[in-house]
Amino acid sequence: MDQSLAEELGLKGPRKSLCLKWTGETQRLENASQIVSLQISSCSNPNKKYQLSSVHTVQSLQIRPQTLLYFEIQEKYQHLARLPIESYENACPRILIGLKAKIEDHITKGYIRKLTDEEVQAKYSRVWYLPMFPVVNPNKPGKTRLVWDAAATAHGVSLNSVLLKGPDLLTSLPSVLTQFREFRTAVCGDIREMYQQVLMREDDQPYQLFFYADNGENPSTYVIQVMTFGACCSPSTAQYVKNLHASKFEQDYPAAVEVIVKRHYVDDMLLSVEQEEEAIKLTGDVKKIHALAGFEIRNWASNSRAVLEALNESATTEKNLGGEHTVEKILGIQFVAFRVSEILETSDVREWNWVPSKQNVADEGTKWKNNPDLSASSRWFSCPEFLWKPSDQWPTANHRTENTTLRPHLLLHAEVANPVIDLHRFSNWQKMLRCTAYVLRYVRNLKISVYQMERINGPLQRRELSDAECYLFRTAQNAVYADEITILSRNRHTENPDSSIPRSSPLFHQCAFLDEHNILRVRGRTQSCPLIARDAAQPIILPREHPITRLILLDFHKRFNHQNHATTLNEIRQRYRVPKLKATYRTVRKECQECKNDRASPQPPAMSDLPPYRLAAFTRPFTYMGVDYFGPITVIVGRRSEKRWGVLATCLTTRAIHLELAHTLTTDSCILVIRNIMARRGTPAVIFSDRGTNFQRASKELREVMQNIDQEQLMQEFTTPNTEWTFIPPASPHMGGA
Repeated sequence: MDQSLAEELGLKGPRKSLCLKWTGETQRLENASQIVSLQISSCSNPNKKYQLSSVHTVQSLQIRPQTLLYFEIQEKYQHLARLPIESYENACPRILIGLKAKIEDHITKGYIRKLTDEEVQAKYSRVWYLPMFPVVNPNKPGKTRLVWDAAATAHGVSLNSVLLKGPDLLTSLPSVLTQFREFRTAVCGDIREMYQQVLMREDDQPYQLFFYADNGENPSTYVIQVMTFGACCSPSTAQYVKNLHASKFEQDYPAAVEVIVKRHYVDDMLLSVEQEEEAIKLTGDVKKIHALAGFEIRNWASNSRAVLEALNESATTEKNLGGEHTVEKILGIQFVAFRVSEILETSDVREWNWVPSKQNVADEGTKWKNNPDLSASSRWFSCPEFLWKPSDQWPTANHRTENTTLRPHLLLHAEVANPVIDLHRFSNWQKMLRCTAYVLRYVRNLKISVYQMERINGPLQRRELSDAECYLFRTAQNAVYADEITILSRNRHTENPDSSIPRSSPLFHQCAFLDEHNILRVRGRTQSCPLIARDAAQPIILPREHPITRLILLDFHKRFNHQNHATTLNEIRQRYRVPKLKATYRTVRKECQECKNDRASPQPPAMSDLPPYRLAAFTRPFTYMGVDYFGPITVIVGRRSEKRWGVLATCLTTRAIHLELAHTLTTDSCILVIRNIMARRGTPAVIFSDRGTNFQRASKELREVMQNIDQEQLMQEFTTPNTEWTFIPPASPHMGGA
C-alpha cells in the first residue's frame, strides 16, 4: 500500500524495514515501511467487507495509471453489456492485494506445494517459472481463480511456445445443445475444478514452478502438481483423461459413457431423456464413473424435481448481482420440451392468436439493436400488457384468413464420422485392399484378445482379402446410395424390395437388391445357370465418381497393359455395374500417368532471333568473319613430310568461305594467316573464334598445340578502332558461324 494512502486513512502500525526484489536483480529497500490492517469493500456491494492483515506500506508502488472505458467495451462486445462495471480513466493503483487465502486453499487440496531447501538446491535438467495472476468472473462474485501465465515470454520464449496444443477433443457445441433440446427431462451439471484434478508427472512438474512470499519476507519456491488453466495443452489433455477413464466402463455402463464422451462440453454436462427414471439412472452412473477418476460433478440443475431430489439437490434460485443496474441471472434453465410438430398435434389453429410485431416479447431475445431490457419489471418477464386485459380487447389481424396453415419445420442434425482409412491417400487398388485387410485384422485381433483367444498373424488369407473387398464396396455404396440402401434394407423381406426407390434415384431402373454381405447388386435373370459366375449374373453396383471405383478401373486398365480397351470394358462388366462406364473409364485413362507419358510428344523450343551480324545486309563480305582451324594435313616437302593446318574463314552474313594454309600452330603463323585473309577480303569489323575447347573431334596434336597460341597477343594485334576480336563461350560452335 502507498504510504500516502495509509496516512489519508489514518492507519497506524509498527515500522519494519522491507526489501523489495524482482527480476533483473532489481531491489529496493523501504526503511520506513509500516505494517497496518484494514477492511475493504467493493463499490457495488459496500456492505460486504474483507479483512486485510499485515499490509506493508511503501513510499510509492510505482504502478502505471490504468484506464477502462466500459462504454467502448460495451459497443465492441455487446454480450458484455449491462455488467456491473464502472469506467475509470488514468486511475493510479495505490494498493496491491495478495492471494494468501487462495494459495493456502490450493496447498490444502494438493494442487501446489512448497519445495524443500534440498529440492530448491537440486539441479534439474530444465525448469520454468510461471507468473501468476487472479481472474474474477462477474457472474460469480467472490470467487477468484488463479491462472499461471504460460504465455508469458522470457527472451522471446514462453512455456506455451514449446508445448504441443494437442488435438481438439471437444464435442461440437451445436451438437451438444441440439441433443440437449430433444426430450422432456433435461439435466445439467459441471465438474468441479476439472483441470486441477489431473495430476502432472513428477518429471514434468519442474516446468511449473513459481515464487510466492508466504511470510511477507523472502519469496519461496512452489511447484504446481496439477494441470493449470494457462497451459495451451490443458484443454486437450483434460478431455483425453476424462474420455480415457470413461472408456474403461463401456461394457458395464455404455449409456453413461456415451453421455460423458458426447454430452459433455468442456466440464459441463448437458443431457436430455424422455423419462425421469432414465435420467436418474444415467446421472447416477455418470456421477459414479466421474468419482472413480477423482472428478466431482456438482451444481445439478433440472426441470424435474424428482431428478433433483434423487441427486440430493434443491431447486435453483435467483441471485442478485447488485450494481447500478439490477441484473438477474437464472441459474436454472428454461426448457422448450416440445418441438413444433408436437405443438401442432396438441393444438388447434383456432386457439392461436395474432400479436403485433411491436408487442412481440420474443423479439427481446432475438431481434434487438440496442441493449435489451431484461430487468424484473420488463415485459420479458411480465408478458405483453394486453394479456392482462379481457380477451375481447386483444389485438386482431384484419388480414388473417381461415385457410391459414401452419407447417412444421424440422432440423436434422447428423454427425458424419471420419473414415478409419483415408481413401484419397491411395493410388493403387491392390495397396488399398491389402491395407484395409490389415486394419480389419487389427480390429479383429483387438476383439478376440478380450476372450484370450489366439491372434491372427502371418500373410493375409483369402478370406481376409474378401472381407476387405466387401468393406470397401460397402463404403463406396454408402457414400452415394445411403438412402437407397436404407429403403432396400427396410423392405428386404417384401416381394418387391426395390419398389420404394424413388424415380429420381440412379438405381430406379437397376433392379437393385442387397446380398448377404449388405452389398448392392443388380438382380439378373441368369443366376440359376451354373456356368455363370455370380458376379457376372449379379454384378456389384459401384458409384462412378467414388475414388474406390476409379482405383478398380485403373487396376483393370493396368492389368491389360494400358491397351485393349474394349476387352478391358468387357472384363469390368463381368463383375461390376458402373453407371456411364465408358465415360468413366475414358476419364481414368486420361488420368493414367503412364498413358500420359506414351501420348506425350517432344516440344522443341522455338528458335530465337538471328544475331545482327547474320542480318547485316548491304555490307562487304567478310565484314563479320568466323575463323577456325582444321587438320593436320601431311604434305611432302622435298624428301620429307611435314604437317600443315587448314584455316577456314567464313562470312557470317553471306556464308562465303575462304581457305588459307597455316605452316605451324604458333601465334606468329596464325597472325600471318589472318593478315593474308585481310589482304584478300578486306579488314573485318568483328572476328569470332573459340578458345580451342570445341576441337573434340580434332586430333590430339591439334588440341595440344592450339593451347600454345597466345590469345591475348591475337587480341592486341587485331583489336583496333576498326576491328574487334571476340572469343565465343566454350561448347558453343554455333556462335562462331563456322
